Amino acid sequence: MLNRIWLSPEWMPYWNDLGIKVETFDSLGLDKRTSDVVLWQLCQREEYILVTVNRNNDDADSLNIAIASLSSESSLPVITVSDVRRFERDRDDVEAVAGMILDRLQVIDRYRGTGRLDVP
Repeated sequence: MLNRIWLSPEWMPYWNDLGIKVETFDSLGLDKRTSDVVLWQLCQREEYILVTVNRNNDDADSLNIAIASLSSESSLPVITVSDVRRFERDRDDVEAVAGMILDRLQVIDRYRGTGRLDVP
């Protein structure tokens, strides 16, 4: 949904200014069951910003555990869409989230070491 917004004619100038490329599990050759820890480490190593929905910390490989135990002051944050149900059903909400994410990406280095950036 975010890609459709960012690649639409009205958002394309902002998208192009940031020079962003979106990677997916498929484009990276990852299994969708890849553990959160492995995914987080890959994103840090390759300087990818991980955008995800609200995650849990139910097991030792959860994203929360990875952030808490592996992050440093230089680690890139994970951007988390906190209300996925509203996000999935409300086009205006998707556009608002898309804008918030682009705003944060413009100054992403300010957020290094923060762990997570939540967007409503």
